Amino acid sequence: KSQPLDLPDIAMDLMVEVLHMENKFDMSQFAEMKIKCLIALVTNEPHKVGSGLIAEAFGSCSLMTRLQVLGTLCEGAYDLSGQKQLEYAKPETIEASPNKVHGKRRLVGVEGNQLKDEELEITVKTNVSNALEERTR
Repeated sequence: KSQPLDLPDIAMDLMVEVLHMENKFDMSQFAEMKIKCLIALVTNEPHKVGSGLIAEAFGSCSLMTRLQVLGTLCEGAYDLSGQKQLEYAKPETIEASPNKVHGKRRLVGVEGNQLKDEELEITVKTNVSNALEERTR
């Protein structure tokens, strides 16, 4: 991502200005652009802008501003974690595991036959009661 060379110097001032900016000219999608701008600031200067946003959230500001701050921090952290890139990865780049289990898993008896539901319930109850008895001795 490209960024201005002086972004570390102006990031805090820019964050404060954008955070408290109002839609005086009734621009369409103003709120979305404002949030995108704040998220970009958080992802490019996480330490400075993140600290500033936290200070703003605990300062004297409106509930809407606090909600915007929390949403910005959440989205910025999500972007910084790398999950966003994994979400948009192409399916063909992710290889499927050849050992993937398909279908319903069933317990197999000693003879190799699948147990019926009643037999399975009895087997599980017996094993659980035996394990409890051994631990309580």
